Amino acid sequence: MHVIDLRIAAKAYCMNALPMFWTMNEVKLEEEYNGIGPEWMPEKYRDKVTEYFEFQEEACLIHDVENNLRPKTESEFKAWNKRLYSNMKLKIKSEATKGNLCYWRFWHKDSVARTKLRARFLYRMCRRYGKSAFFKKEEGSN
Repeated sequence: MHVIDLRIAAKAYCMNALPMFWTMNEVKLEEEYNGIGPEWMPEKYRDKVTEYFEFQEEACLIHDVENNLRPKTESEFKAWNKRLYSNMKLKIKSEATKGNLCYWRFWHKDSVARTKLRARFLYRMCRRYGKSAFFKKEEGSN
């Protein structure tokens, strides 16, 4: 049920995803989503990473699901990561507009600046280390 709630929230934030994402059933979504972080990471560490980036979990769900839906090319890899970052920015903007993030105190846990830094950090990590996860399905099918 958790993934359905995330998909509903992603829709509310007007996040971008491939059309197939919006119609997938719950079982398929749960198969694709393993939390935030690479599959090679031990589950206890992935749980910590998921907790740290929990604010962006909707964007990460889309990111994980699209890993298996996209063609495995370099341009698709770049588009996949850019979509993650743009979806994270959509949520930050939405939450800041609602007053759920504070603008004026950087050290506050839920400040806009800190949330943007975390989103940028996650985007950079996916760009740097996500290539093996993105292209692994292609290699395994040969």
